[in-house]
Amino acid sequence: MKKFNLIKLLCLTLALFGTVSHGFAQKKGEALNLGTTRAFKESLQKQVSSKSSVNARTGKPSLRVAVPGNKELSLDVNFQEDEKGGLTLVGRVNGVEKSTFFIQVEDGKLHGDIIMLEQKLAFEYGTREDGTVYIQEKDINKLVCVDYKVPPANTKSSKQKEESSTANARNLTLQSRPGAPYVIYLDFDGEHVPAGTGWNGGNAFYVSPMNVSSAVITEAWEIIAEDYRPFNVNVTTSLSVFNGYAATSRQRIIYTPDNNFGFYPNVGGGARYGTFRNNDWPCFVFMGGTGKWAGDIGSHEVGHTLDLEHDATYSNPSYYNGHNAWAPIMGSSYSPTERAIAQWSKGEYYNANMQQDDLAVIAYRIGYRGDDHGNSTGAATTLSVNSTTGAVTSRSGVIERNTDIDFFRFTTGSGSVSFNINTVSRHGNLDILARLYNSSGTVIGTYNITNSLNNTSSLHASISTSLSAGTYYLSVTGTGAGTVNTGYSGYGSLGSYTITGTVKPPLVAVRHIEAESYNGESGTGTEACTDAGGGQNLSQMHA
Repeated sequence: MKKFNLIKLLCLTLALFGTVSHGFAQKKGEALNLGTTRAFKESLQKQVSSKSSVNARTGKPSLRVAVPGNKELSLDVNFQEDEKGGLTLVGRVNGVEKSTFFIQVEDGKLHGDIIMLEQKLAFEYGTREDGTVYIQEKDINKLVCVDYKVPPANTKSSKQKEESSTANARNLTLQSRPGAPYVIYLDFDGEHVPAGTGWNGGNAFYVSPMNVSSAVITEAWEIIAEDYRPFNVNVTTSLSVFNGYAATSRQRIIYTPDNNFGFYPNVGGGARYGTFRNNDWPCFVFMGGTGKWAGDIGSHEVGHTLDLEHDATYSNPSYYNGHNAWAPIMGSSYSPTERAIAQWSKGEYYNANMQQDDLAVIAYRIGYRGDDHGNSTGAATTLSVNSTTGAVTSRSGVIERNTDIDFFRFTTGSGSVSFNINTVSRHGNLDILARLYNSSGTVIGTYNITNSLNNTSSLHASISTSLSAGTYYLSVTGTGAGTVNTGYSGYGSLGSYTITGTVKPPLVAVRHIEAESYNGESGTGTEACTDAGGGQNLSQMHA
């Protein structure tokens, strides 16, 4: 079992119909003291090594653990590992379906949880600064999603089997940032999940492939790649690329129709909080009917492994479905209404109950990618221009932070210039704001297509104007649209863009030279002269 510093509690994207009462009546939030880490660890080790603690029905070692409210639970241990003085135990609550627990003691600290979905009970283990440990009940509605209904159109996923997903997954070797220090792997071809993860009570299990077309896999990859484009991570569909990373640097998303290892029916996906970089536990997506569903849910579940919580409202504390074309990634951007734009958020919408800074949390785990273009005229990247046609060589970039402004320099002759600054062709997050500056750095034009708030066609920016000959600067950054209740702020307006365009090319003139000395000899000749300012005919006859 690999090291993980903090795992909160299980988060499942699921739908629950009805409620189940439970017999544990204790004060919410009251912590039960368990003594020192060393003493509690020794108590656990003594129990699991005792023959008298073996469950006669399962043949597994069992634990009796106290929980708040003067109660005890019996835990069946399905996985045990002692490593470098530490201890890891994973299993399920005896006799309780859809339950799981893990307890880990490492580096003198203990953490873990006990989850009982049908009883709507959740407990968390923790260690105080003085080295004592405790267990505390948590509000299940804040730790486990219990009311997220998948779209009725989920039936698409069972019909879209015209190709083998195993062949598709192996033939697609997509990568968003080769060489990045972290990786996210989209796994569509079935998987044997080893023992010791926080799934299936710690037992090993197999899940079958998600039978979808290569087009669905590609679209899902495009969405997740663009959502994580600002960060220093490689999103890939290649198993060999994933296997090239250490377990502490990777996260697997398993796409499968199977959800019979501890989930409710009609589940969208599942993930444990805080597992990215800390162990090799996968997260899951159970819908693959469209690339939009597979991509949005995949980004959402990986967000949980990076410690992100749900975006919702006080009036509906489950998932915020968004408004017009927009929704937060950590809400519900695909159900019950698909939103064209899904962005990271910090709760800048009406009645938001979560102001978690998504970008800061993700960057803390995996870091931002490096800035690719300078943020001032003095550090601007020069745009290459064809001297004959004036065509601007295509140039790409990434707005990786909402404070990022990428600058470019170009020279034009006198006349018309045009630029198109486009984000990705589908599922973009970056709403582009472009500006033109003169040679002294003064803004002479601002360009942004007014967003209709109902589609992504207005994320791009275009420039068509007339300029005098000279040197100019073009900047690209992200922006918002509408208000935070009808559109979105510039907070999550991040991602890829490409610049193309045409300027007035510099003219090449011919000067006739007479009575000049060439290598000490008199005569006539011609001399090519490039008009650096452009647009002026410098050809002249010397008498």
